[in-house]
Amino acid sequence: MPRAELKPGRQVQEIGAAIVGAWLKLLPASSRILSMDSTDPLTITIDRQIFAVGDTIRLRPEAGRAIGNIRVRTAAAGTAPHSQTLTIEDLNGQAIKYEDDPLDGGDAIPNAAAYADLKRDLKLVLEDIVETGVSVEVHVDEPNLINVVVPQVPRGVLTRSDLIDYLHDYHKYAQGRHYHDELATAVLFGCR
Repeated sequence: MPRAELKPGRQVQEIGAAIVGAWLKLLPASSRILSMDSTDPLTITIDRQIFAVGDTIRLRPEAGRAIGNIRVRTAAAGTAPHSQTLTIEDLNGQAIKYEDDPLDGGDAIPNAAAYADLKRDLKLVLEDIVETGVSVEVHVDEPNLINVVVPQVPRGVLTRSDLIDYLHDYHKYAQGRHYHDELATAVLFGCR
């Protein structure tokens, strides 16, 4: 399978580092839930003043599944410095009556930024790593979508018999690796 050459002095690990850097930019910092003040309607106090009325957030109990698709109904400064008391509603504006695990010690999490905001930056970083003359296109993994990249035929392979010879040589010298396994790993993403 043809591969892009890296610029002199660059390493393939820099691509992974660029992706992790993009994730760090994308993901918000959470706020700790100090107390669950009421369950009807759900009211909590958090350790920072970061939310405004109308913000869509998620709550994650210390042990349990995150609660999503909720919105801040009211937001007021708490009694302690830098704390904030929030009343939570669903996206239809109805107060939430909460009956699950206690939220104390869990997290209040803002919605993450859109991946689209990072695609341009990531493209610029990757183009600086890959040899000039090669265009980089960034695709973002989406739930319920598997992207399949069909690579070019390996360099120097012009006929079916060339391909058979290429695969034979690959299997002979690849120390137990199989070309089709390596190819499948390289071209499929979106599998979680």
